[in-house]
Amino acid sequence: MLNLFDTLDRIYTAKDLNWVNDVDPALSPVVINLMLFNNYKISHIVSKLNKHTFRMEIKDYCVLAWSMIQPKLSQAPFCKSIKKLDEEESRYDFLLDKIRDKLEISGNDWKCCKHYFLQDVKNNTKEYLVAYGVVKKEWSKLGLSIDVSKNMNITNIKNGLDKWF
Repeated sequence: MLNLFDTLDRIYTAKDLNWVNDVDPALSPVVINLMLFNNYKISHIVSKLNKHTFRMEIKDYCVLAWSMIQPKLSQAPFCKSIKKLDEEESRYDFLLDKIRDKLEISGNDWKCCKHYFLQDVKNNTKEYLVAYGVVKKEWSKLGLSIDVSKNMNITNIKNGLDKWF
């Protein structure tokens, strides 16, 4: 019996169909489709396979996938799967996006320094929320009251001639 990874390897590399009878019947075409879709180079092919994932048996689906993915490779490609965001990071994600846009930080630079910004945002959340003019809904998501911002930005503005003296 071929497990999931051996089956994926055969879909990418096998020159003939002798392996199809050894596919584990407990496998689901949905799981294979998701794993194939992680390879962005063949995502246009896998999107055509989507309509067959729920209708076909596993062996038939493997044959179809094997026949559509051409040319055959010497080894199966390594494809990173999508990972879940860190809970703390996703909590402040809207604010980190505003900081990144304002400072115009590029992709690799952002990856290197993002954790520093995240730590600073955690320590000075109120100041960042006020500085970037975040709406009341975002304040309440973080469990803070927007009334704090009203007290933080009080400045004495002089009018008339007092402005110059």
